Amino acid sequence: MKVFRSILTVSLSLFVYQASAQNHLITAPPVQFQIQKTTPIQTRSADTVNCTSDTLQYVRYGKATNFIGITMNVPSEFAGYSQYYDAPQQINVSGLTFYAGVNSTNVADTAIVKCRVFTANPDSSVGMVLTEKDIVIYNTYFPSNIDVMKYTLTFDSIAVCNQAYFVSVYTETTQPLGIITDDYNANDGQGEELGYWYWTGDSTWYKSGEFFTWDVDWLIEPIVDYTLINEINLSVDSICAPDVTCAVHSRSPIFENRMYNQQALAGTPELSDGFDWGDGNTTTGNDSCHTYTSMGQYLVSYTATMTGWTSNCDVISIDTLTVGTTPTAGFTYSNTVLTADFTNTSAGSLSSVLWDFGDGNTSTLLNPSHTYANAGTYTVCLIVSNYCSADTICQTVVVTCPNPVAGFTFATTSMTADFTDVSTGNNIIGWAWDFGDGNTATSQSPSYTYTEDGNYNVCVEITDDCGVNTYCDSLTINTVGISPLQMANDLILVYPNPSNGNINVSFDLDAIKDFNLEITEASGRIVYRNIIMCTPNNQYPLNFEGLTNGIYYMNFTFDNQQIVKQLIISKEK
Repeated sequence: MKVFRSILTVSLSLFVYQASAQNHLITAPPVQFQIQKTTPIQTRSADTVNCTSDTLQYVRYGKATNFIGITMNVPSEFAGYSQYYDAPQQINVSGLTFYAGVNSTNVADTAIVKCRVFTANPDSSVGMVLTEKDIVIYNTYFPSNIDVMKYTLTFDSIAVCNQAYFVSVYTETTQPLGIITDDYNANDGQGEELGYWYWTGDSTWYKSGEFFTWDVDWLIEPIVDYTLINEINLSVDSICAPDVTCAVHSRSPIFENRMYNQQALAGTPELSDGFDWGDGNTTTGNDSCHTYTSMGQYLVSYTATMTGWTSNCDVISIDTLTVGTTPTAGFTYSNTVLTADFTNTSAGSLSSVLWDFGDGNTSTLLNPSHTYANAGTYTVCLIVSNYCSADTICQTVVVTCPNPVAGFTFATTSMTADFTDVSTGNNIIGWAWDFGDGNTATSQSPSYTYTEDGNYNVCVEITDDCGVNTYCDSLTINTVGISPLQMANDLILVYPNPSNGNINVSFDLDAIKDFNLEITEASGRIVYRNIIMCTPNNQYPLNFEGLTNGIYYMNFTFDNQQIVKQLIISKEK
């Protein structure tokens, strides 16, 4: 069960008293519920304002039907009056308001009144003093106009009341005073004798109806602060639509007390309280259930309204509820060499995702990429789930990896051959050269110096992520005398190489006027044959765009001699 509590403290040390009533909102931050790989909704927050202290006017507006004045003066008579108030929880009394005046023909007469807060004993009699302060009362006794008799004071120390309490006014002067009370008709039907009077004859507080036919309550109104606690309990934190969630609400006991809450006095303390379910629906009351029909994340709030006598407070408790639907698994993928990129296309709200790539590896990412060790066909499964249920889908994923194509060109100077690697592949990571004389190298484009003249078969084996491939070509080292064949081999140039199909053949031989050109695939199949007539500048452009990517061999024949050049066709994909 989810629990969310909102606490509002009304405190004199934090808030300034205001005479006019106000409505206020206090909230605490909502609980966050994050679904994996989804964007949480924007959290709504309620307004936060200050609640003023409340002046309890329960006697005036809750009980009294009329007001009268009663005399308090000499110690031999009634020296004080006290009014009882409940404390359903801790109540802090910071001051009080009462209505009194000097009852004298001399307008300059004044009197000192001692204002106190007492505890109430378990039998509801007046107990010990918690705080007190004196105030001067002036000659303003006009029972027909109580507003001019109003006095408000603030105690130097706050009375902390953890049980019922009394607020009182008391005088030791002989100056006649008048204090306002409600109509003390014993038959007014109130029957609540909450007022007490003090008789100095035996130094005892008596109920207002004791020894007299009184049933009066004094207009002595405490200024109070208290803490408001508002708690909401959701039965679940996530449901599947359509489904029902229920909530139980609890709040400070002061909401139910008729002395503090006007709605409690009227018997309807929850009339303006209730739930906002976040989907446009509201319900009133303490406990309620609601059915959601659409998926989403909702802020459920409960507003508890404290309708005081001079100020109002709204305390809002907020919690988050996630409503989902049954998920449906689905995904697509794209393949680049050995790597497959997966896109999750599942429907519904997801709380967990599990991929099985078919090679023993798994992932919990929403849209993972996975690199396979080998090309092949794999069965990939996706399992998606939430608090509603789970769903699985499996598909065949084909992972390809084309083999590399080895190749090189070379140029010789005296005994030294400079090799240039022109291999193609995916992330080539190794070259193994065999120079035909028993010596080897592993660099990409090596230079090698031979020790003897001769014909050598040079090979390179390359390795990439997809496999290995080997290419060989013949090389002649002749430092004694350069034959016409070798001279032609060195002076016939084919460029660019590799090429997209458009090449140039360049000659630097005055003796060569024309030659036969035959181009074959590696398998020996002839793909081109023509007689090349040399141009005056010994250059001839050729177009082989019709050839596919691969390695070809150009066979130049002239004067019964043959020169073979390798041609690599590599077009961008």
